[in-house]
Amino acid sequence: MILTATVLFVLAEILIGVVLIFLPWSRIKGWFTNHESVINADEENLRVTLHEKLGNGQHRVVYGIFNKSTSQFVDGEVAVTEQIDDEIAAFHKNAPLVVYT
Repeated sequence: MILTATVLFVLAEILIGVVLIFLPWSRIKGWFTNHESVINADEENLRVTLHEKLGNGQHRVVYGIFNKSTSQFVDGEVAVTEQIDDEIAAFHKNAPLVVYT
């Protein structure tokens, strides 16, 4: 099943939300590292990030574990932030959804 970023944002609304002034890639990378056992528990689990620039200039970034067979997030966070670092911006330069292998 192919899901659009919009659908994934809707699915991500149930995740834990955090409000930050600055979101560094190291926070997301650390989150993935801390959840490695969950990621490896099912081969259908994917590391993903979604980025959306909001109308008020803020950024919404969803990062977490998405199971492609169930089309649901297993775990994750939603960050609303004033700024994202250059690495996150580079990953999302061409697409709002990035899947990491």
